[in-house]
Order: sequence, then structure tokens, then C-alpha cells
Amino acid sequence: MSGRARMTAQQKARGAGRQPSEAETEADVLEEFGRLSQPSLYPTLFVWKNEVGLFLPLSDALGALVSVASGGMLSLERGQTALRRAIRRLGAVGSPDLFLAVEGRLAGVELKRPGDGPGERAGTLSPDQERWHRVACSKGVPVAVITGPEQCEPFIRTVLAAPPPPTSPGRRPV
Repeated sequence: MSGRARMTAQQKARGAGRQPSEAETEADVLEEFGRLSQPSLYPTLFVWKNEVGLFLPLSDALGALVSVASGGMLSLERGQTALRRAIRRLGAVGSPDLFLAVEGRLAGVELKRPGDGPGERAGTLSPDQERWHRVACSKGVPVAVITGPEQCEPFIRTVLAAPPPPTSPGRRPV
């Protein structure tokens, strides 16, 4: 391996004369969290993607179409209606893109495209995201908006420096 540092996806985008996307930010941030989870740095760090959105399980889609077709003539309208009914929601609207656990503490990471270059506009939180983050923070789960890999380790240090969240009244020790 050469001694040169690897270019991040964000650096490549800027080198191509365009603003980095949220997907490029995600790739860089996940790579940095992976680096930080080394045994010599933060061995208890665990990061996972929070998949949120709509999806259509293939088995449900096929089942919906078969049930419409078995009823006689298959019309486009009936097929579309059956498929719409088969769509499922995954995750909570407004929840962070990533979750991490470190030393037994949970935190959320909202990824947004950076806006620190000339003429760039930073990603902004939706009202659902603002609400979700507010509720999470009120329950002792910090959430950070991260726009680049350089913000990962400072956020981990912030999570570890915060006092532990209070236990719920009436909660019995395990």
C-alpha cells in the first residue's frame, strides 16, 4: 500500500466539481466509524444503519397479483391497488440514519450532505427528524447531525463524556 492517504468519497465529489451527496457522506462516515471500532481505539463501538422507508416484499407482491388474477380478469387498476396494499413501512419516520452503541450507551447519527464548499447548501432536518431527535435527547439518547467523517470521533467522545441517562422510576435492576 502506498503512503498516500486514500481520498474520501466527499473529496472525490469535490474534485469532480460537485457537492458531495448524502450517500457519499454516509460511505465516508461508515468507513470512519469502522476505523474507530478498532480494538486500540473504541473496541466496544458498534454502528448499524437504520433502514427507514417503504418496501414491497416480493412474496407479498406476488401474492397480491395472484389473488387479483385468480378473481378473473386482471385490470391495471386492480393490480395497482393490490400492490399498494402490500407495501409495508419499515422503521420510524424521522429516526436517525445510523445508531451506535459504545460502552453501553446508545446514540443516533443523522447524516446530511455538507454545505461547507463554495455555493454548497447543507442538508437540513425535516420537522419529523427534529421531533424525533428532541424526544430521543429528552430520554437520554443523544443524536448528532454529522456531515463528514471528521465529526465521528468528537461525537463518540461527547457520548462517553455525558452522564448516563437516568433510570426509569420503578425499574428493577437486572
